Amino acid sequence: MVDERDLAGLLEDRPELADAVSAVLDVDEEHDGWEFDDVPVGTGLFGEIVGEGIVEDAGEGYRVADPDAVRNALARRDAAGEADAAATGDPGATSDTGGGSTGTAESGSVAGFDPDDAPLPAFPASVDGWGIAVAFVVAVAFVLARVIPYGQVFRDGTVVLSGNDPYFYRYWVEQTLARSSSPVALGALVDANGVISGAGGEPLYVTTVWWASTLLGGTAEAAATVLAWYPVVAALCIGAVAYWIGAGVLDDRRVGVAAAALLAVLPAHAMRTSVGFADHHAFDYAWLLATVAALAWLVAADERSGTPLRQGVVALGVAVAGLTMAWNGAPLVLLVVAASLAASVPLDVAYGRSPRATTAPVVAGLAVAGVLSLFAHLVLTWQSPAVAAVPALLAVGAAALVGVGELAEQRGLSARRFALAELAVPVVGLVVAAVAIEGAFDRLVSGVTFLLGTEGIGETGSAFAPDNLFGLELFGLAIVVALPVMCWGAFRTLQGDRRWLVLSVSAWYFFVLSVVQVRFVGQFAPFVALFAATGLVRWAARYDLTPAPVALRDGATATDGGDGSGAEPDATGLPPDAAWFDRSAVTWQSGLAVAVLVVALVATSAAFLPAKTTASAVPDRNYRTATWMADYADERGWTYPDSYVLSRWSQNRMFNYYVSGESESYGYARDTYPEFISSVRGESSYERLRDRVGFVVLEPLPRRANTMQERLYYTYGSRWADQGYEAVSHYRAVYTSSDQATKVFVLVPGARVDGRVAANTTVELRTGVEIPNDSFTYRTRVTADANGSYQATVPYPGEYELQWGNRTTTVTVPESAVENGTSVQAGS
Repeated sequence: MVDERDLAGLLEDRPELADAVSAVLDVDEEHDGWEFDDVPVGTGLFGEIVGEGIVEDAGEGYRVADPDAVRNALARRDAAGEADAAATGDPGATSDTGGGSTGTAESGSVAGFDPDDAPLPAFPASVDGWGIAVAFVVAVAFVLARVIPYGQVFRDGTVVLSGNDPYFYRYWVEQTLARSSSPVALGALVDANGVISGAGGEPLYVTTVWWASTLLGGTAEAAATVLAWYPVVAALCIGAVAYWIGAGVLDDRRVGVAAAALLAVLPAHAMRTSVGFADHHAFDYAWLLATVAALAWLVAADERSGTPLRQGVVALGVAVAGLTMAWNGAPLVLLVVAASLAASVPLDVAYGRSPRATTAPVVAGLAVAGVLSLFAHLVLTWQSPAVAAVPALLAVGAAALVGVGELAEQRGLSARRFALAELAVPVVGLVVAAVAIEGAFDRLVSGVTFLLGTEGIGETGSAFAPDNLFGLELFGLAIVVALPVMCWGAFRTLQGDRRWLVLSVSAWYFFVLSVVQVRFVGQFAPFVALFAATGLVRWAARYDLTPAPVALRDGATATDGGDGSGAEPDATGLPPDAAWFDRSAVTWQSGLAVAVLVVALVATSAAFLPAKTTASAVPDRNYRTATWMADYADERGWTYPDSYVLSRWSQNRMFNYYVSGESESYGYARDTYPEFISSVRGESSYERLRDRVGFVVLEPLPRRANTMQERLYYTYGSRWADQGYEAVSHYRAVYTSSDQATKVFVLVPGARVDGRVAANTTVELRTGVEIPNDSFTYRTRVTADANGSYQATVPYPGEYELQWGNRTTTVTVPESAVENGTSVQAGS
């Protein structure tokens, strides 16, 4: 039975509950029996109304238990509010003020936080002049941090892209431009990526760069310019999205601005978005963060209809589809979406929310993504079928999860049991797949091995290894500030605060991946910036220099700016009388404390920026070597594959791009080069490579006795008596860099020097050789047979001195003999 007096007191203390009860009473007066969907009340408040006994189950629907008592309690509450208004002279202190309760800890809440009263994320309002100025300063910081390697990218009037893989995309963009340089030639969208899309690749990235290049003239030079600058443009877009997440999801523009500013200087992000680093990473990062932003907004939104919600659905669909078409590894990062839904639905069940109501927009967005991805695959042949189908599979899985969650919520199944069942499904699925599908287990093990493997590729080490100063080289002190806030975000997520759910899941997911492999630090960096920015604002609030971040305040509501005051918030998420920065609160202690943290965050990141952003730049000696080989091949009329450069795989695409333009693959170099430099049999290596390789490039490596690397790199193939190495005959040194660190050889048949001496006599041949940046003496020896005949194969033209016993003679070896393998007769 409802106690009228107690109910009136409760409604007076809880205006938002009074409004909900009034709405329920209105519906009850119009209907004999009604369902939850018939009342305009959130699931959390409705559950509280039922729990207070105001509403009861009528068998077929709900009804108000005692309508007269409820009506009288509402009247008492309104009368008390009017009396207070008359006493205080405040006409606004009536029952419909909104604004909230700040001190009562409700069931399922912490420190007065009700998950159903969390602020509704709103699109950030327009900015004023100061906002434009701040945006400009942050944008300049982004650009300055990413143009550090400018001089290493733009050299001698050409563009030298950083790293190795960017030359793969340079090759394909140029190939596409050769087919069509018109931005309206839609057929090129199919042709552009025919090779890389069939087995998966980056079709949207290549197409976007091609299209932008056509707008700048459609030349190879235009493509190089677009490839060089696109990472910086992508970084600016990512910074804008990071700001939007802070302002639009966490409801605090201060957090958004601080996050963008921190992201500008984080080495982990700048090194993959610096000028010239034209890999697909920066492109992927933009799509990924857009996906997280749209997903976080939809998950946190309380309103289930309206234009903003429809925009969010479309944004999620486009972002997920874009990410899927941008990278064939998208399923790995799209697990964030699946993990977020896997966390959201059990929490809905736990807090009495309808999973269907809260998650339907996400399912709709994934359905849009599924349609777009499958369209791109079927019409444009983009991506492999397995990758293109992922968004559709996510949509189907999300719909199934929501359906089961809705059933669990209606049947009163405990959230813990639901979560355990949810975890069991993929485990059982993997076991069944391993047993039922031949090779499925091996493919799973192979995938895990690839993810955890560290052999041969530097980016597969942990981001938090000692070599990276346990993450400080990549994130500075921002990671130290971010981790505690990430823990708080996870805690608030478990308490039902949907604003933190997607951001916390994403941050922890990419943190774990970064612990495994450093290649994921670029995806993790925006979340480090967001959480560190929240911690920074909270630190300033500790000294009363600014209000606490909205998302860190208990009991924050959308209508009170997060402080329970009842004042309408402005675009910052703060009450209108709250400034971003309270100058009157500045003391030497507070100013020093905040300044030290700001300087530490910026300085510890900026200190590592130069080294990290230039680490992938092509060394000048290798660029000079590549252009020299290109000239050498042109002078001799060599074309691909006769001009193929065999080198370390990490530089192979760059070398071959400048020599022949054929930089599609480094597979042959990756498979062949290690075996070659480790070989102790020069003749057999030559026979294996002679029809496939034009140049061999050697660089400094740890020394290993009697290997081809040792014999060619240190003596240019000459006999090395002190080490007991005999000469090699088919590798002709033609160039060394100015610091003699990079050396180039060409494969030649070698001239055959024939002669006759006494039987079993050893003959030594030597000649002086000059190559760019070095000179040396080539020596070899041969022993005559029982008839006194000998034949020595030499790779260098020139005048040779032949010595045996106390006799000496000379012979001239022409260039043609070295290149054609013909004989030269020596004197006796």
